[in-house]
Amino acid sequence: MTDHMIANLTMPISPYLPVGSILAWETPYQTEEIATLARNGAELFYISMGTGTGTRLLTPGYGAPGGAQVLDLPLSTLVDRPTLVLRIEKGADQEITAAEVANALREYPGWTNEALMLNTGWGDGSRWESLGEQYTLHSPYLTVEAADLLAEQMSEHGTDLLLTDCAYLDQASRYARNEWAALAPWLRPPWPSPQAQAYVRHYGRDKVAADWPATLRVTREASVVAGLVGTQILTSAWVRVTILPMFIEQVAEAPCTVVAEMA
Repeated sequence: MTDHMIANLTMPISPYLPVGSILAWETPYQTEEIATLARNGAELFYISMGTGTGTRLLTPGYGAPGGAQVLDLPLSTLVDRPTLVLRIEKGADQEITAAEVANALREYPGWTNEALMLNTGWGDGSRWESLGEQYTLHSPYLTVEAADLLAEQMSEHGTDLLLTDCAYLDQASRYARNEWAALAPWLRPPWPSPQAQAYVRHYGRDKVAADWPATLRVTREASVVAGLVGTQILTSAWVRVTILPMFIEQVAEAPCTVVAEMA
């Protein structure tokens, strides 16, 4: 019998979670007691959070009219997927370039149909806990050229799934970051505050295109899982990955659980 190691690569959803609580359209994870053991004999909670909380799955419907929603994806594309892990070490605010992606892929000329995982080391350990909001704001990210190359290579090799430990594929530095996230927390109350709603009303197509070019490029034809953690445990270039998103109708983004199996 062959021993297998199974690793959970999912960011635990908890109060003050930095991924999914900073941008104007994001709603931080919060809970409120409905019933308690002492008072009612059972524990019940009201939970609120946005679809972009923590480790999450984005589908082609994220930026493309008529694109697949979360419930449109066949389970065969999400369960027990052979995955090629590309380790491209990156630190805070560092970009992943097209040349680095090309060099990493060049080491595996025979890959086809597998999912791809970009493992930068940003999700190693508990950095997301110690850095708080800085974890999201200073995550590594893809250049537009790297996103174009990835999308082209994935299409050419028949793969429809990209995973990464980056908090987002983009840095969103032109508008969302400078106009909203750079403000003091008490000056940017989260969605659905009037301030957040007013900002989103003025955050039009041009700003979205400028802030999220890599995300929009890759999700045009493929699904993306962002916000992986604990990826330092993946010592092999080949793993099998299972992604289980929250089963929510009519959304193209949802929190998900990601586990990897290594032989």
